[in-house]
Amino acid sequence: MSEQKSLGQLAGRRIVVTGGAQGMGESIVRAFAREGASVVSMDLKEDRGRAVADEIAAETGSRIRFSAVDVSDRAAVFTAVAESADRLGGLDVLVNVAGVQRARPAEELTEADFDFLLGVNLRGTLYTNQAAFTAMKPAGSGHIINFGSDAGMTAIRGLAGYSATKGGGARVDADDRPRVRSARHPRQCGGARHAHTDDGRRPTGRPCRRVLQGPARR
Repeated sequence: MSEQKSLGQLAGRRIVVTGGAQGMGESIVRAFAREGASVVSMDLKEDRGRAVADEIAAETGSRIRFSAVDVSDRAAVFTAVAESADRLGGLDVLVNVAGVQRARPAEELTEADFDFLLGVNLRGTLYTNQAAFTAMKPAGSGHIINFGSDAGMTAIRGLAGYSATKGGGARVDADDRPRVRSARHPRQCGGARHAHTDDGRRPTGRPCRRVLQGPARR
């Protein structure tokens, strides 16, 4: 067994996960921790997020931290990502899972509802991607994985606002793809990638597998 394998497939990786307090985000933080990654979990739910991070760290022995942040707040996102990169000694991967939903017909969608969806699903994607790109740029490599939804590709009855904002989020990362590159796997996983889900909850595939399983930069 190789040293890298014995340490876990993600040993040496420095990762930020948004939406890490529950659901898919929590599961991703747990999976990364089991493979030896150093992870900062971000979420607006501070009590839950901190408790989950502490529990995962105790269970796995991995370096897991929590940062309370509202992804719709650009200044807060940039501060949180910069502080996380400083704590971790750099940033290799951003996994942007944070997302919200308002299930109601388009004619009943209020301005407040739509602003809420825009703030997290669209602006949140833009801000986290911008902040991660800034943190990764000095090293000349990094990977951004944005979780989306099939609702962002095809309109779903009763989810007009969710579909619109998820569709917009799927386009935000297009400009990052040629500019945030991995020297090891530029074609397979360079830049920002979008991981679609069939209902806003369950991933339909395994995006950028080699980002997570390839050898860590030393």
